[in-house]
Amino acid sequence: MDYRREIDGLRALAVLPVILFHAGFQTFSGGFIGVDVFFVISGYLITGIILAELEQGKFSIVNFYERRGRRIWPALFSVMFVCLPLALLWLSPDDLTDFSKSLTAVSIFASNILFWKESGYFAATAELKPLLHTWSLAVEEQYYVLFPLFLMTMWRFAKRWILVLLALAFIISLSAAQWGSITKPTATFYLLPTRGWELLTGVFCTFFISNKWVLFKRSLREIGAISGISLICYSVFAFNEEIPFPSTYALIPTLGSALIILCADSETAVGKFLGSRVLVGIGLISYSAYLWHQPLIAFTKNRSILELDSVVRGTLVVLSIALAYFSWKYIEKPFRDKKKFSKKFIFTLGGFLSIFFIIIGTIGYLNKGFIFRFDKKIQEKAFQNQFASHDLRKTCDTDYDEKNQNIQFCILGDTNPQNHPAVAVFGDSHSNALNPVFDLLGKMKNKSYVHIGLGGCPPLIGVDVARGNYDLGVCKNLAEREYNFVQKNNIKKVILISRWSLYTDGNYNGVMGGYFLVSNNSSHSKTISRKVLEEGLRKTIQAYKSLGVEVYILLQIPQQEINSKTLYIKLIQFNSNKDENISSILNKASINFDRHLSLQEYNRRIINNIAKNEGAIVLNPDPFFCDAHSCSIGNAQISFYKDADHVNTAGAVKLVPLFTELFE
Repeated sequence: MDYRREIDGLRALAVLPVILFHAGFQTFSGGFIGVDVFFVISGYLITGIILAELEQGKFSIVNFYERRGRRIWPALFSVMFVCLPLALLWLSPDDLTDFSKSLTAVSIFASNILFWKESGYFAATAELKPLLHTWSLAVEEQYYVLFPLFLMTMWRFAKRWILVLLALAFIISLSAAQWGSITKPTATFYLLPTRGWELLTGVFCTFFISNKWVLFKRSLREIGAISGISLICYSVFAFNEEIPFPSTYALIPTLGSALIILCADSETAVGKFLGSRVLVGIGLISYSAYLWHQPLIAFTKNRSILELDSVVRGTLVVLSIALAYFSWKYIEKPFRDKKKFSKKFIFTLGGFLSIFFIIIGTIGYLNKGFIFRFDKKIQEKAFQNQFASHDLRKTCDTDYDEKNQNIQFCILGDTNPQNHPAVAVFGDSHSNALNPVFDLLGKMKNKSYVHIGLGGCPPLIGVDVARGNYDLGVCKNLAEREYNFVQKNNIKKVILISRWSLYTDGNYNGVMGGYFLVSNNSSHSKTISRKVLEEGLRKTIQAYKSLGVEVYILLQIPQQEINSKTLYIKLIQFNSNKDENISSILNKASINFDRHLSLQEYNRRIINNIAKNEGAIVLNPDPFFCDAHSCSIGNAQISFYKDADHVNTAGAVKLVPLFTELFE
């Protein structure tokens, strides 16, 4: 296959948006589509090499994997080696345990499966994983285990059926991606069956070019190439984390990539642009740039207590490119030289280092992140007092990971079975987080309360969640069970607690993450979700009021913009233990009061209006967490939160005065 400068330029167009997206530059909100561009390029180039060798009768599967090894292993293992000491120094035990698992998964090219099981690509915790980006390498290598074998077999026995079968695979894969992006978004994002069609897009480009099926005139090539680069740029700037992906939306950047491959050449304007010295240079080092950028960003975020500013983020982008150059020159290029490193050496080195990282990863996982790295004082302060203080937390038979419609009601406070529940508390994981305050009050007043809640299920009658934690029907069924329980047991006070903004505005980046509220199998969008919440809240209050029940609604507890658990561990690891230093950092880390109000503006306005009209009572937690300037995440001695939005026991018991009169 002849070398094409514009393909290296296209690589640059793929890697730069990915780096800028991961660095946190919101302008490049769709930068993640760079991976899709890479898939198309890879499918095109690798297929071209295989077809050329098959036509000459000299294709060797061993030689194929040797080339892949020379291309992938040296730079990848170098990055993993550099990550090891940084992970040991800076990662918390939980994060180091996850990192250890990723070492093993990357070594066997299964990290896409691991990250699918752990979290979504756009989750806040995912951006702190140093090896998250290796999921795309795993997809490619899994593909290249199967694809060459398929081509070899079909070339020998059924050559004319190759394109037919590939077209069928393309249709099945794309259809699965479209269906899965709605029903199983995380699996669809990470796994080969729903990504294969993107690689096949590049494969078809190879067949078209090799068979000279597309011989466009210059004018048509210009139009095609401009259209292609326009589609990619549109995706980079217009897409965001909210778009179901890789659904048919992914056709936009992949079709754009295909058009550039088919139409851009040295004669076209786009071809000349992509073939420029700067873009070709970045394209040549794009693999190393892709490898280095995520660990740089992830470790910097892990090491930093506060959010990274634009200067730091820009510096990380530049540093990624600089490291990529040295990695390409002194690691990638030498190992591609067969005179310097033999085939035997490459396979031996690859096998040895794979086993080495598997062993290291297994040791780290079995030792639970080497918690002994922290002295006893740090262990006690960071891993006990901060997140499980006062010994009041109750599990209430709650398992956020279990898709269980039959979770049981839980009695807390005075658990004497003869003691009739005085108050019922219903909600999502935010109501679970407040169990300690009701347990404490119940014991103080010799009263009991009943609680039930599932993470991601608002306590609204007739309302379901489109793509949340549970299958459709689970949340709606739970709200009906809550109502029936109140009616049957003649309970006279009900408190509704929820992370309301999750269902009206998404997280603090504005991403709904699938938590759209729906009713009667309606379609979902942010607008519809808000309307469903309004109607559901009104219906719920009316239903309980018809039973003679007093309805209380707790406004959402101030949500922080930084994970408390991570923050306090960093305070202990990296900063002086002087209370005045810690207090200063906590003031900066805590969410600004005005910003808190602005982020809660919509749902609070709706809740207050509906409660006023329907006769419900609104409870405001702000005075117990906030002053005129900020809403405190904690103090020098203890955190009030267990993450960014759920309070821990210390935070929950701050609300004792707010709920005391309910038990009178």
